[in-house]
Amino acid sequence: TRAVQLFHWFCQAPAGQKISKKDVAVAADLTIYLVYAFRFRNRKTFLGNVFGKEQSASKNMAEVSRIIAKMLYEQAHGASIGSGAIALNDALCENLFALYVCVLNGIFLIIVGRPGSSKSLSVEILKLVLSPGNHTLRHELGDLPAITELYFQCSPMSTSSGFKALFESAQRLSVDPKTMLAMVVLDELGLADMSPEKPIKVLHAELERQSVLTSGDKQQSPYSVVALSNWVVDAAQVNRGILILRTQADKKDLLRSAEQLADSLISKFAKESERKRILNTLTESLESVVSTYQELDKKEDIGGGHFFSMRDFFFCVKNFVCSVFDSFTRMGDLRDIRVSRYILIQSAVRNFGGHEKARKLVRSSMANNLEMNPAFIPVTSPLDLIVANIQDSSKPLSIHIARHLMILNRSLIGLQLLNRNVKSKLDDGTNWNVLFGSCFPGDLQVTAVTRKLRQVEQAIRSGGVLILCHADQLFESLYMVLNQQYWAQGEVTMTQIALGPSIRAIALPNGPFRIIALQDTDVALNRELMSPAILSRFEKHELRPSHLLDDVGMFCLKAIESHSLWLAVAETIKRQKFIYGYHEESFAALALYLQDRGMPMEFEEDQDEDQHSATTIWMRATNPMSMIKLERDSSIDTELLDVCRRYRQNFVLESIDDALLNVKSNRIVIVTNTLRHLEIAFAVSSPYRRSTIQLFDILTELELVKLLESINDQDLADPDFCLVV
Repeated sequence: TRAVQLFHWFCQAPAGQKISKKDVAVAADLTIYLVYAFRFRNRKTFLGNVFGKEQSASKNMAEVSRIIAKMLYEQAHGASIGSGAIALNDALCENLFALYVCVLNGIFLIIVGRPGSSKSLSVEILKLVLSPGNHTLRHELGDLPAITELYFQCSPMSTSSGFKALFESAQRLSVDPKTMLAMVVLDELGLADMSPEKPIKVLHAELERQSVLTSGDKQQSPYSVVALSNWVVDAAQVNRGILILRTQADKKDLLRSAEQLADSLISKFAKESERKRILNTLTESLESVVSTYQELDKKEDIGGGHFFSMRDFFFCVKNFVCSVFDSFTRMGDLRDIRVSRYILIQSAVRNFGGHEKARKLVRSSMANNLEMNPAFIPVTSPLDLIVANIQDSSKPLSIHIARHLMILNRSLIGLQLLNRNVKSKLDDGTNWNVLFGSCFPGDLQVTAVTRKLRQVEQAIRSGGVLILCHADQLFESLYMVLNQQYWAQGEVTMTQIALGPSIRAIALPNGPFRIIALQDTDVALNRELMSPAILSRFEKHELRPSHLLDDVGMFCLKAIESHSLWLAVAETIKRQKFIYGYHEESFAALALYLQDRGMPMEFEEDQDEDQHSATTIWMRATNPMSMIKLERDSSIDTELLDVCRRYRQNFVLESIDDALLNVKSNRIVIVTNTLRHLEIAFAVSSPYRRSTIQLFDILTELELVKLLESINDQDLADPDFCLVV
């Protein structure tokens, strides 16, 4: 039915005839390609089986889609901030062509592809071109109706009622489809399938209605539905519309896309007569970027296609081209432009070196492609790349140079590292905001997320740096911000925050603005825990304590590692039994702490009485049962046995009172093996007054805040008052 409808449209409708040029054979080729071939990963095989080796469908689709895409893009050019640096590759051309045809015919379209396959970009261009204010172009294209977008950000919290309200709004807007046509955009449709309410069933019912012609008893107003997804959804949705299955680009497509992207940026810096010469100069460098990206994409053990996306590739190209021109602009002469290998490698490390293993592979790959000795490639600290990213956010072409940041680390140690080592390197007066998400079960509802988004909105308006900690539930709503989908409203730069069908426009401040998301490295590399759509929107850097160690810190680290206990317990899995939460950077974090205290180069023997010594710190965190078992092991040497005995005498705590009396600190974290429903009681004769908060009984962050605020200042000033959480 869809094929017949589209064939008649290409042959009879004014807009369709402009595409097919009234050629029935072209109309048939385009129809078959659009309805059937787009569903296959290997389209040429399908078309060859249908038409034979001399099939013309591929050629006609390539020519027509590029003509349509180029025409639409030229009309949208300059309408939004960031346009003008786009590669009109096959993915974008085909997406735009299919959108254009399906939206005008009211046919459900779902585009499935990895991040960076131009799904959102094609929707943005079509929306701008067929907007109500673009009357002249719509008339030239065949008296087309104006399109108004109804955007819906899908998430695991999407509800059936939200979907119903969305489609009801679309029906109200499409009263006269000849003049105004609503376009419903379901972004990240696959996430809605994770919702316990299964709102996808509402979509199924609406699509069934959409398949019925507008004539008849129902007289339902037509509107178009477009869905974008990173993975293939179930067959019930796919069979109700046209599916475009985007496959990974090959080396030829990647290089062509890189050249087109570079050329669009070159046009911003150089004269028309110089563009081709400069592009030829940069082409060899672009080939090395393509080879490095393809090598990373195949390495599943370090993230592969899950961690590295086309967005990383595109931003590597854009960062490289902008950096080349920035360096030569400062010299004042573009005529003798040469490529700095250092700039090229920096761009690759910055966009592909998301974690330690990836960074090593990027340096090795780039060295091979450029025929360099890896030993001569200068090592750049992740800290310097992070600072450069934030500083770049205030440059005129900031959205081409860099994305927002994701800092990979262990737990929340990254926040401490940023506070101590990044904040001081920024300009005075740069806002520095930290916002925590919530892990309480009651805060996973829409109302709680809305409250957090209001806090994010306030922070964005103030500009500077916004650090998000444990805020995974906010990422879907920040897609447009993280995607840097900005537009100009007069002299003000605008963006949007979306939660379901609700969209709020936000005015961005002048000057630097960067969102930094903190994420655990293992979570980011886990396909089950982190969406590639989220990862692709960030420039990723792993920041470890070991990256910040100087000579003093390295000396402290070696001294800690050479302690008799850790020489006896060398394996990580065994150390994890001794220290709760131990990981490969635990001792580096301790060494950094000692380094920041200004330890002398001579590492003296720690005394147990020193509450801030290295030995005291790790002994306080050691599991008593593991130490006692080690002490009973008759095979250990005398030195290690003495360590165990000193531990038992000085560090084994019998009660909370014992801890408060012997640990000289205002803040203590006590790890116990007590069951959650048992109360950790003070002694009857305890001199401490206390207030107890049991976290497992609290449902929301707001509830915790109210409990904390209920403690008066007089109690907090009392040295014998104790708050137990």
